[in-house]
Amino acid sequence: MRGRGRVPSPPGDDRPAESPRGPARESPGEGSGSPDRKDPGGLGRLAGQSLWNLLGLAVPLAVALVAIPVLLDHLGKDRFGVLGMIGLLIGYMSVFDFGLGQAQAYWIADCRGRGAEGEIRRFFRTGITAILLLSLPIAGLTYLVGGWFALGALEVSPVLRDEVVASFRVIAAVVPFTLLTPALIATLEAFQRFRLINLVRIPTGASYFLAPLLVVPFTEGLLPVILALMAGRVLETLAFLLFAVRALPPADPAAAPALRSVLPRMFRFGGWITVTNLFQPLLIHADRFLLGALRSLAAATFYLTPAEFIIRILILPRAVVTALFPNLTIRFAEQGEGASQLFVQSLRVLLGLLVLGCGPLILFGPWALGVWLGPEFRESSGPVLQWLALGIVFLSLGYLPQYLLQASGKPSWPALALLAEAPVYFLLASTGILLGGALGAAVAWAVRSFLHLGIQYGLALRRLPELRAEGQSFHAALAAAAGLLLLLMAFPDSMMGRLGGVLVLAAAAVGSWRLLITAGERAGIRTLAREGWGRLRPRSERESGEGG
Repeated sequence: MRGRGRVPSPPGDDRPAESPRGPARESPGEGSGSPDRKDPGGLGRLAGQSLWNLLGLAVPLAVALVAIPVLLDHLGKDRFGVLGMIGLLIGYMSVFDFGLGQAQAYWIADCRGRGAEGEIRRFFRTGITAILLLSLPIAGLTYLVGGWFALGALEVSPVLRDEVVASFRVIAAVVPFTLLTPALIATLEAFQRFRLINLVRIPTGASYFLAPLLVVPFTEGLLPVILALMAGRVLETLAFLLFAVRALPPADPAAAPALRSVLPRMFRFGGWITVTNLFQPLLIHADRFLLGALRSLAAATFYLTPAEFIIRILILPRAVVTALFPNLTIRFAEQGEGASQLFVQSLRVLLGLLVLGCGPLILFGPWALGVWLGPEFRESSGPVLQWLALGIVFLSLGYLPQYLLQASGKPSWPALALLAEAPVYFLLASTGILLGGALGAAVAWAVRSFLHLGIQYGLALRRLPELRAEGQSFHAALAAAAGLLLLLMAFPDSMMGRLGGVLVLAAAAVGSWRLLITAGERAGIRTLAREGWGRLRPRSERESGEGG
């Protein structure tokens, strides 16, 4: 077992598999100071942090729904299409930090858990410097390739050619900021400053759409809109840099590890994170491309419409695991105390939220598609939506064991599991598409999501053996939830069918509350609901309320 006051000698992929179990402890809310390294917080604190993360992800999406039609009207289809590609390109550039952002979050949280705060600045400086140096050749390549891509890969009208080439080239200037921002956010995540992160992220994320809106009334050109978008990125990076530096504790030169030992650890951890970040979205989205290639674009349309909606549900598990990762990392640095208990509690709460959301979606989704897009989509896309809703429950739950493995210092395990899943899923998806078209693709996606959850959870059991006893309640809840959702899919798409489904769903909710949840857990959920809202308020307001 590692010592508690020194840096581990090999890279972070070597933690011991055995970890004694201990009770999770509650901590004070997130204030202006750093949370106690001995107490990363229990489920109540995690819920408040997850709510902040959910707001930080959802509010910019809501702004986008309002802004996109206005931008489309002002820019026209061609310019708006280029703007969308550039926004997508900027977003995906973050993968070129080679996982160093999350590696930085891991090592800083690990230092906090071991009480080695004097080492944190060395990890921070090493990560930021490495990312900045990596960004420079990537920026140069972006400038050189941008013009070729605009002219060779896109069908651009002669009138827009120079404008589009300039737009693709100018984004090279924002590459360093795009790569630095996730690492700065990860630093604050390691200090569990989630309220602060999202108070910055909400306005800056909204600015990606609001800044172009401020520009389009004065110009029809694309380049000023791109520059406004880039200005928002730069301001976001500078804001996070300011707060990240302020969060760092004083350096301890005597305790700081040597650079030659820090950099290999960060690159090794980050390399496996990069593998995960590359293959995970590929396995989530590959089916729509296979469907278009093996069947038809019409079949892909009937699949793509519900899939684009269902995939948005992933903001819920992402909000949870972002808060869970530093919490578990700190616990594993303290020999895993309370990790299994918090992990199982998080799984059960997330499962309940997913069933509450996806159950009604299975019942009313086909009808809603018919009202929105017509009877053809109700008939062809309705069953697709139901299977995808079932699959998203399993896929969402699979994020938690994946992040537990990373937090325990084993980022290679989930990455290798995804590599092993890839050929199996492509065979499964191809077979489903050839046999059943869009519906076959949806069934294959749901089956793959269930297998993914099983593999990741099985690896978590191996890493944290005490989960076998601690997780029994989750196993029963998962089986009941899967059975319930499959039963709801069997109800006919009619008024009487939906009414019967609502009654079953209500009876299941009451039964689960009484049978699957203990009296102590019910009391805890009521307290959690009150505390989760309280975590959203500033500390000064909470203290004044308590004092009054």
